[in-house]
This record gives sequence, C-alpha cells and structure tokens, in this order.
Amino acid sequence: MKEDIAKRIEKINNGIVPEGYKKTKVGIVPVEWDIARFDEIATRFDYGMNAAAKEYDGENKYIRITDIDEDSHKYYNSNLVSPDCQLDDAYIVKENDILFARTGASTGKTYLYNLSDGKMYFAGFLIRANIKKEFNSFFVFCQTLTERYDNWVRVFSMRSGQPGINAQEFKTFDIVIPPLPEQQKIAEILGAQDKLIELQVRKIEQLQTLKKGYLQKMFPKKGCKYPELRFKGFTDAWEQRELGDICEYHSSSLTAKDVYEDGSYDLYDANSLIGKTNKGCMEKDYITIIKDGAGVGRTRLLPKNSMFLGTMGALTPRNSDLDFLYQLITKADLGKTYTGSTIPHIYFKDYGKNIYCIPSCTEQQQIGSYFRNLDNLITLHQRKLDQEKQKKKSLMQLLLTGKVRIIDGKK
Repeated sequence: MKEDIAKRIEKINNGIVPEGYKKTKVGIVPVEWDIARFDEIATRFDYGMNAAAKEYDGENKYIRITDIDEDSHKYYNSNLVSPDCQLDDAYIVKENDILFARTGASTGKTYLYNLSDGKMYFAGFLIRANIKKEFNSFFVFCQTLTERYDNWVRVFSMRSGQPGINAQEFKTFDIVIPPLPEQQKIAEILGAQDKLIELQVRKIEQLQTLKKGYLQKMFPKKGCKYPELRFKGFTDAWEQRELGDICEYHSSSLTAKDVYEDGSYDLYDANSLIGKTNKGCMEKDYITIIKDGAGVGRTRLLPKNSMFLGTMGALTPRNSDLDFLYQLITKADLGKTYTGSTIPHIYFKDYGKNIYCIPSCTEQQQIGSYFRNLDNLITLHQRKLDQEKQKKKSLMQLLLTGKVRIIDGKK
C-alpha cells in the first residue's frame, strides 16, 4: 500500500493523472472532489468596523491585523483592546468566521475564530467570510495556509505600490472540496498536529519564563552586590567591574562578498550561517553583538574557527567565563543604550564602560553552565517545534491535495 501511495504521489508530482484522479485548474485531485470559488462556500464577505482601539473594557475584544500571529495565525491575547465607538453586533466575529487581512505587508493573513477567544469585533482592515455549515471551516481555513494560497495572494496583492486584496477578489479564490466526511477526517488530523505544535510552544514559553525568573534572581539588582539566589557554598560579595575590563572587543570588515565556495571558515551574519570564508577566523568561542539598525544590541554565541560580518562586533572573555558573560550582557540588553535617531547604533567605547557586578570565576562557571544547559534545552524544544511545523506542512501538502487519502480510516 505504501508503495502504491508513493507511486501515486510521484505521478501527480510529474503531472501524470493516476487512476481515480482528474486534472483541474488547481491541479490533479481525486475524481470525487469538487472545486468551488470561495463565495460559493461562504454566506457573505464583510468589511470590519472603522474604529480606533481603547483600553480593554473587560468584555468586548477588538481584533486587528496586528492581533493575528504571523506564524500560528492565532489571536494574540497579551495586549487586549476594545473598539472605541458605538458597538454594532453586525461586527461580532462568530463561529465558522474566517478573517482576512486586506491591506499592508500582511495582506492575505488569516484567522479562524475560536470560541475560546471570547466576544470580539473585527477591525476595518480585515474582511470576514462566514463558512456555510455544510463545509468544515477548519478544513477550509487550512487551505489559506498553503503554498497555493500564498502564491495567489502574491499575484493579487501586488497590483500597485500598496499591497491589498478586496472582498470581491477574495471571493474568487478556489477551494478544493472533498466529501464532508473526508473534510472532517482531514481537519481532525491537522487539528491533532496543531495541538502537538501548541504543546511545544507552551514548553518553550515555560522554559523562557523560568530562565527570565532565574536571571532576575541569580544576578544582583542594581546597586546590590549580592544576588537573591546562589549556588551552595558561595557567600562573597560580587565585585563591580567595567565590561571592558572583563572582555576584549573584536571588529570585522567582512561583507557577504567575502563568501568563497572553497573557504575554510564558517561566516555568519546576524541571523545565520551564510557560507565559508578564507579571511581569518576567531580562535575561541565568542559573543557577537549587532552594532546598528534592526536588532541593535542583539547577542549571539558563536563557535571558534568561524568569522562574522562587519555589521556586528564580537566579545571574548579575558578573565571571565564565556557563558556567564553572555548571560550578563544579554540580561543587560545593550540595545537599550543605543545612540542615533535615524539608524540606532552602539559602540564598545561607550557600552564597554558599563559597570556590572561580577562574582568569582568559580561562581561564574556554575552560573554560566546552568544557563547554558537551560538554553540548550530551549533549543532542543525549538528544534522539536520546527519538526512538528514541518510535519504539518507535509501533511497539508499530501492531505489537502488528495495525494494521500483518508476515508473512514483507509488510506
């Protein structure tokens, strides 16, 4: 059976129509599946209310484009607001409603209303489509998370300088429609995968909260030489030192043009490994700090025998522990000390004079090791999260196209 599925997928990927399938304007799908315009499966397409936001009144939530998470497509509930106007029930978001961002950089971003999100009204830069009850709204919503939908949005939104798609255009997007039992089964599988993703997100959030709490307790408060929480056996006061006394600064003149196919050393930009270079390397592990622009002050640990772009500076410890130093300056948030109004930037000649409380090398090593292990655990769960997201993406590619079929438990 697995071999048959693999052959079927290969045929479809090569544009060959297998037995039991048909060619449509959205691709090859099972013969039992239909293709419908969005307005054929939704009762109406409505624009939201044009109102400013005010402090949350405790009952009436207000959802705007920025309140929809770019990654999970769920509703942010950390900064609740209410609409600042005379409320109109016509703008209340209800079950089976899908919201679409109709303008700006997030054009096409979608959200499926969840009853647990409570009573909410939707804002003017959003469009609401209410999915008819004879269709599974989560199954329909999942089709707005696909590459096919992203490509459609890209084409329709770039007709002018400002990206945007209106209600009449959203109505024309083609939805793949299997029989309802198959819609429900696919929705069940993808929903279960979403729960695994949410579980990993919660684990990461819990670990990050734990780390934040320990950073507050294991480093002294401003003006104090004793932390609230210490490892057993340490009682001495922490010593005040300038950052420049405990670490050495390194600069780089490398750019992306210094990447070579036959390079010997990994070369990093502010976010990732970008290739190899032959123009030198750091001889021991180090900390990079973004010097200017977006993300100014953001820190990162990088390994020895690698190099970094000139958009960053680097720090190595003199007589201190690298992991401790990394946590110390990350907690201090050097980005808050930037200068410049148009393009923010920071200089070591300035922040190197910042004074911090420093314990003995032995205590530094204990603290640094603890947080390094905690960071490694967060990274592990982040990898698991990325794997679960990739699994969902693969499932959608197979199930929402009919390449793999699940009907009454049969594949």
